[in-house]
Amino acid sequence: MPRPEALKAIRESIKHWVIDIRKPLKEGRETMRLKFGRIGWADTKEQLKIYSVDCSLCQLYYDGVCEGCPLYDIEGECGIRNTPYNRFYINPTLEKANGMIKALIKAYKYEKEKKP
Repeated sequence: MPRPEALKAIRESIKHWVIDIRKPLKEGRETMRLKFGRIGWADTKEQLKIYSVDCSLCQLYYDGVCEGCPLYDIEGECGIRNTPYNRFYINPTLEKANGMIKALIKAYKYEKEKKP
């Protein structure tokens, strides 16, 4: 059965990635590596909001592991190699941001189609 709180968190995550990540990249903003391997905007040195503290799904499900997260269920743990999040983290491009958004849409469909 679909979990309303999961669906809401996925919608919030999609909106966040579309507005806060994809839109600036589409407008030509560039990224750079900050201290400790973090990713920031090159023009302001502001850290991108792509970490667990910024993620609605992580706020619900992350406690050292991602058990129960719909994105985890279909893609695996975000920090693991070859997941949409990890591909973006390694190479933060518009194409990789779109891949993350597609994965979130897939997670939404997965959650919505859950049977009781």
